[in-house]
Amino acid sequence: MASEGELISRKLRNKTGSTGGSTGGADRQMSAIQDSLRTITGKLDGIGQLKQSIETINKDLWDEDGLDERIKYIGQQYENNSSEVEILRQENSYLRKELQNEDLSKRVPMLIKEHLQLDDVGFIRIHRNGPRFQGSTRPRSITGKLKNPSDKDRVLNAIRQKRETSRQSDMPFFITPQTPLQVNETKKKLQEMNTKYREENVKTKIIGNKLVFPNGNVYRDRVQPPRAEDILTMDEEEIERLEETVVVKGEEITQEGNTFKGLASTVQTYAHIKNLYKKVLRDPEYACANHNILAYRFKDAEGRVHDGYCDNGEYGAGRRMLKALADQGILNAAVIVSRRLGKHLGPRRFEIMNKVALSAAAKL
Repeated sequence: MASEGELISRKLRNKTGSTGGSTGGADRQMSAIQDSLRTITGKLDGIGQLKQSIETINKDLWDEDGLDERIKYIGQQYENNSSEVEILRQENSYLRKELQNEDLSKRVPMLIKEHLQLDDVGFIRIHRNGPRFQGSTRPRSITGKLKNPSDKDRVLNAIRQKRETSRQSDMPFFITPQTPLQVNETKKKLQEMNTKYREENVKTKIIGNKLVFPNGNVYRDRVQPPRAEDILTMDEEEIERLEETVVVKGEEITQEGNTFKGLASTVQTYAHIKNLYKKVLRDPEYACANHNILAYRFKDAEGRVHDGYCDNGEYGAGRRMLKALADQGILNAAVIVSRRLGKHLGPRRFEIMNKVALSAAAKL
């Protein structure tokens, strides 16, 4: 028979074993609950991400610059292009009908030979400009591209000699050179600079498409649009220096798909102007624009006024913006007008550019 001590020992062991089994089962249940909670949390996170994705898709579809607006814009552009194509077709049909009765490629060289005594002047293409309007007796101008570019000078020189030796009315036609807009604006700028230097008793002269100083040096603009590689290779010190340039935003105007944005900054040196140009073109919003036109005026320590402009491909815009600044008496300011192209606006675009430029300058 077991002693009393052995009996007590067995009871204790049985009791301990029973408690341990219960504790182990609770641990297993707790672990299972935690696993379930982790699974549920993961699913909730997935739902949250899915919700964000849906919101992003909705934004891409329906926001102001979303897919829906882009589709509408493309549709409008298609309609505009279609109407322009139809106009061109109509004009071409007028030209085709006209060419059946008038062969300009033969008639114009004959007139040049008869009145200017020039042989072998030929054209790659030549045509009347626009359709004939009913009831109009005014002749339409003719535009032609010469086969030999050197014939242009021959014809123009012959016209000058004709004017010197006879009356203009003796000729049944007149001829003028068709100069590209860029060339015209470059000439105007050189003429302005030539006048400015001569007022300061500097005897500059225009030779071809250059303004030459008495010592033989050639005039170059002090401020040029920064090149993409110049902006991309800027070091941290240069970037920090640009942050010191404070830029204010003026009015933004959208018209027929065109967007015009005005920017301005206070400037007192050419370095300030160059930093402004760099800072603006580092911003993708403006770097992606078709044109970023600059105009500036500032007075140096000696009281001398410096001014200038850069068309950046929008020929004639910078000159007009500079005149607007001068007319308003604005000094120590540089303005930039950023334009994204839409439909053709014609001369209206210059009025809009002046407006947004002055709106930005007014905030300085």
